[in-house]
Amino acid sequence: KFDGVPFKSCSDFHQDPHQSKLGINCKECHNTVDFDDPGGFKKFDHSKTHFPLKGRHQKVDCRECHNLANTTPLNVFQDRLGIPTQDCKVCHKDPHENRFGNNCSECHNENGWRKTGDLDKFNHDRTDFALTGRHIAVDCRKCHTSEKMTDPLPFKNCADCHKDYHDQQFAVYSVSPDCAKCHTTDGFLGSTFTIEDHAKTKYKLDGAHLATPCFACHLKEGDVSSYPPPKGKWKFRQIGERCVDCHKDPHEGQIAEKWYPNKSCEQCHLTASFQESRFDHSKTEFALTGVHQKTACRDCHKPQPGYKYGQFDGLPSQCAKCHEEVHNRQFEKFGVTDCAACHNSDGWTIKQFNHDKTRFKLEGKHVNVSCDKCHKEVTTNGLTYVQYKFDNFECVVCHK
Repeated sequence: KFDGVPFKSCSDFHQDPHQSKLGINCKECHNTVDFDDPGGFKKFDHSKTHFPLKGRHQKVDCRECHNLANTTPLNVFQDRLGIPTQDCKVCHKDPHENRFGNNCSECHNENGWRKTGDLDKFNHDRTDFALTGRHIAVDCRKCHTSEKMTDPLPFKNCADCHKDYHDQQFAVYSVSPDCAKCHTTDGFLGSTFTIEDHAKTKYKLDGAHLATPCFACHLKEGDVSSYPPPKGKWKFRQIGERCVDCHKDPHEGQIAEKWYPNKSCEQCHLTASFQESRFDHSKTEFALTGVHQKTACRDCHKPQPGYKYGQFDGLPSQCAKCHEEVHNRQFEKFGVTDCAACHNSDGWTIKQFNHDKTRFKLEGKHVNVSCDKCHKEVTTNGLTYVQYKFDNFECVVCHK
């Protein structure tokens, strides 16, 4: 009697009131007790739609989203067609009043509003505190420590988050300046403090000091053999302003204090280089004149035993102590040859010799005779020199 009667599909007996808009498998939504029983709706596979249910959306009653009042089989569950499924504001009120854009998934996910999504995608530029430099890599929870990420945070001054590393070394009336005065968000190691800024301090940089790295003076503790220095405590107050506060005195005990009171290197040296000198030699017992003014200091002040950087005290002032005696001691008196009797500091050319003071006063045509006509080179005991001293002044010695 029932042979040949189809029964495998609901449509074998029931007409589809949805006209295939919801598929042909009635069992996905209905049961055999009552077509209007919504209990079967929970079996519907929402992933087949354009809006798969995830997280807490899976527990939401269908009627929370779909308006079933006054629906017909043709339009039931069709009320959401054409509505953008990614626009959370269609269903949810925006508590941020559109300050962070429309895409809630940048910060949240379907597991709950307190469950954050991929915060790395959040555009912090939309807030009043755009992230730059090293702030970009900081974990959100380092700053947002409360339960709600939207709880207000102080951010006007760096000190709102950062401790004053300098322990108020720059404080004015117990108030430290903002870090941004010298640093950027790229890191605390670098500084925007310029040479012009340094000129406004008590110690203006010039000369070789302009090329000196900051840590050479301000990093008094720790290893400073490499840059950037790995560790150490930076110090900017009471680090000294005198040369000897930073430089070792190589002349300790070798130069009288009157020449550099308070061990002030500026009495002799320039900040451009220690090799340069501006010492006023005229204040000593040996004022520099002539070619002596062009002579390098080290030519006279040479390193000696006990004088590593040159001897400056106890030096003789006689010419023969520095210059070779080329006259075979012809002009020596009491063991000393007075070069100044004939020469001056402009050179070795005879400038001021007075022949009248010798045993042979020049008269007549002798006055115009050149010196070398009478004073010729001789060699005695292997030493060649110009003979200036004669014992015989008879005419026949020179004239035939």
